[in-house]
Amino acid sequence: FSAEELAKAKQRIDNAKAKLDAGTDFADVAKEFSQCPSKDQGGNLDFWGRDSGLDLFYERAMFETKVGEVTKIVPTTFGYHLIKVTGQKKNGDRDEIKTSHILAMYSDDQMRVRQVRMDVDQGTADLAFRDDKFRKLAPPSYR
Repeated sequence: FSAEELAKAKQRIDNAKAKLDAGTDFADVAKEFSQCPSKDQGGNLDFWGRDSGLDLFYERAMFETKVGEVTKIVPTTFGYHLIKVTGQKKNGDRDEIKTSHILAMYSDDQMRVRQVRMDVDQGTADLAFRDDKFRKLAPPSYR
């Protein structure tokens, strides 16, 4: 990504954080600033467990944050996030966390990357690895 793209994304997430710090409702800030399609639902991403295919930095942040709290700015492969943990539950022996988020993407190309990832997750596209080195780095659901 170019320095300009990174700076633009950082400014967007900083502006969102400033609104949150001023007391604006998280869902309203998500609708205004987020570049994720979930913005129309206030950033709601529902429940996710460990190794669900989320970015590892996102996953770590959501499991380290208490219900009702918002993370510091979290950089991931998609962009900068502010994550609000809105629920927690057990699904069998697995902990799941419900989050909403605000996403400032590094680049418009990130939306295309997200779409391919969703297609793979839904089984409407196949993912091939060039060699086993990359396969080992992928989330378990992609191997």
